[in-house]
Amino acid sequence: MATYMLALSDITGRSAELRIKARAASQSLEAARTYKSVSEAADKRMSATNAAEVIHRMQVLEELALATKEVVTLEAEVAESTIELASLDKFVDG
Repeated sequence: MATYMLALSDITGRSAELRIKARAASQSLEAARTYKSVSEAADKRMSATNAAEVIHRMQVLEELALATKEVVTLEAEVAESTIELASLDKFVDG
């Protein structure tokens, strides 16, 4: 019985961690998408001008890469946390 209670406690703790992670990622995702969109717009403006400095363009491209990575990371966190939560919920309820 003690082993079962310990396992249930671990599952409850992991479930709470995943719910927090999923919520944080979900709420951060819109900001990351906006950041990515702004970075893409800056890149387009920079590529449209012939006088753009190479260093500045590289900085804009770096920002775009970081924004894209953040969006992909948050989307993956939301998806994987949701899957893990469903699996834990099924185990606890089942």
